[in-house]
Amino acid sequence: MNSYADLKTLKSDAYLGITPTTEDAYLRKLLEYASREIDKYTGRHFFCREEALYYDGSPSPFRPRDDILSIVTLKTDENEDSVFENAYTEGRDYRLYPLNNFPKTQIRVMATSTCDFASGLDKAIEIDGVFGYGDGESAAPYPDSGDDLASAITPALTTATVSSGANFAIGQTVRIDNEQCYIEGISTNVLTLERGVNGPVAATHATAADI
Repeated sequence: MNSYADLKTLKSDAYLGITPTTEDAYLRKLLEYASREIDKYTGRHFFCREEALYYDGSPSPFRPRDDILSIVTLKTDENEDSVFENAYTEGRDYRLYPLNNFPKTQIRVMATSTCDFASGLDKAIEIDGVFGYGDGESAAPYPDSGDDLASAITPALTTATVSSGANFAIGQTVRIDNEQCYIEGISTNVLTLERGVNGPVAATHATAADI
């Protein structure tokens, strides 16, 4: 769940130039719909999805169907038993390409490595990482909001209190520790959130956790 623009921007004088809040929920849904249409048109997504994905074995260079921003682990299953017994390390066994740009679209075995992408085997590659185009400039496109949690939250809570709600906007995705949350509403300094979007599930976060 995410939008590529936020409600504050959409309602600003540069676009709709409106202030009433009666249609905020409808406008947010339009932003979400437009964002998914962008995904369909471009054949990629621009938000960060943090998860493990699986691919059929491939010769080097391996060209995954998904844009990659960073890799936590890369493993292969050499005998199709659904156990990914071979773990490889970036910089020792493989490199991500293009070297100086994001996102990464190729994975190449290094000449000095015994890394094998299990060519010809089904569902033989497991990549746990961050996927998506992002901002096209960084492996971690998470700019600091300048705000922190004013009080701790548990996995069951769908609201979070911050120092200043003015630092946020409906339709934004925020990252608290390793959890992404989607802002569905704002009342003064209280954010209404959809928890655990785009990867890691809802978790407990302490007071003063960075956003």
